[in-house]
Amino acid sequence: MADAERDGRHLSERPFRVIEPLLNGWAEPFAYRLPLRPPRAAAPPDQVLAPLGLSGKRYVVVAPGAGWPEKEWGAASFAAAGQCLAQAGLAVVVTGAPRQQALCREVAEAVPGAIVSLDPIGSTVTLLEASQGVLANDSAIAHIGAALGRRTAAVFTGATDPRLYAPLGPAGAVRVFGVDAQPAAIAEFLLSGR
Repeated sequence: MADAERDGRHLSERPFRVIEPLLNGWAEPFAYRLPLRPPRAAAPPDQVLAPLGLSGKRYVVVAPGAGWPEKEWGAASFAAAGQCLAQAGLAVVVTGAPRQQALCREVAEAVPGAIVSLDPIGSTVTLLEASQGVLANDSAIAHIGAALGRRTAAVFTGATDPRLYAPLGPAGAVRVFGVDAQPAAIAEFLLSGR
């Protein structure tokens, strides 16, 4: 049990890591294996980036929506972080599901030069894959960005436990922030990976 709980191991791994010694390295019956495989992009980068005016640009994906309001950091906080990123010279792409259009537009309107992309998830995977980093709540966007190896800032508001639900990605590339995080600190983390 100590190995399954050691630092650096996500709690979601616990059931599988506990029985790992019993399997003698054979775990084919278990579909769940780390590192997780992210979904594949649905389109080549140029097909997604060119219509958004992002070809050849360095950009960060900002996703202010979540599955429910209690998981959301707030439009003003996302906008403030986006402003810091834009001031540092990165383009900002605000993304979300079509039902989050008003929230995405609110954030984008507060960030100089920001654009909104409400594309289907396959195109969003392409967008994430080519990005410099991701800022999101505890949401699918944070998890996909981290699994793709992008520098990911995931904001947890207290509605979910990051020990269970933090995005999994390369060491040092994913950082969990609390609801009281300063937007400038999040931007600094995302910019430190350039």
